[in-house]
Amino acid sequence: MTVEMRGEFPAQAAQWIMRARAATLTAAQVTRNVAQTSIRFIRGAALTSAYTIRDTSLFVRALHRSPAGVGAVLPSSAALAAAITQELHADSGPVLELGAGTGVFSRKMLKIGIPAQDLILIELDADLADNLRERFPDALVLCRDASRLYRAPVAQALHVRAAVCGLPLRNMPLRCKLGILRGVFEALETDGALYLFSYGLRCPIEARLLERLGLRARRIQVVYRNAPPARVWKITRRVAVFKR
Repeated sequence: MTVEMRGEFPAQAAQWIMRARAATLTAAQVTRNVAQTSIRFIRGAALTSAYTIRDTSLFVRALHRSPAGVGAVLPSSAALAAAITQELHADSGPVLELGAGTGVFSRKMLKIGIPAQDLILIELDADLADNLRERFPDALVLCRDASRLYRAPVAQALHVRAAVCGLPLRNMPLRCKLGILRGVFEALETDGALYLFSYGLRCPIEARLLERLGLRARRIQVVYRNAPPARVWKITRRVAVFKR
């Protein structure tokens, strides 16, 4: 989402985080305050044609239902979409996208030239999944928990060349991250890669989990034109064959 940043919301968020560190606010209170102010901020922001009022409404409702599940106070920017897809091209499909949301990354992949029929979009929120089916009728949209995808029969038939993740991995327990990585790398070709982003300084996938699964992470870009700024990571296999 491209917005005109007015400064009020980031300043309030910083104050709440400081109060949480000082133990005057609980984590739940911080999450609720950020979600409520994010809703007001988005409604008052100046939007460009890159993001529609309908997209904003869908994002706000999803944020209200599950702040931790959305994991962001504003939708991903066009700059982040460009960064996370920078190594993809028209022949990169099929591509698996986890946490497709309102389709910001999906639209960018279409602009790159990846055919819609080569997109496999995973989204847990039913309303967002329905919107994706309407926006991308030729794509395969699955309303599922990405951490349990590897257990689903449909996952056995997935063979993709790349994967993009928009999920709030830092908010997830280790077992969920393990399930996500298993599902992705069982579907990925041997030389395929998973692209994800994080708002923190470190990769959201712990080193011990990467080591356990024979994977490695490399930061490929820092995106400052996103609220908040994000780091884009590339996850690949250390060896040719993924081991369970």
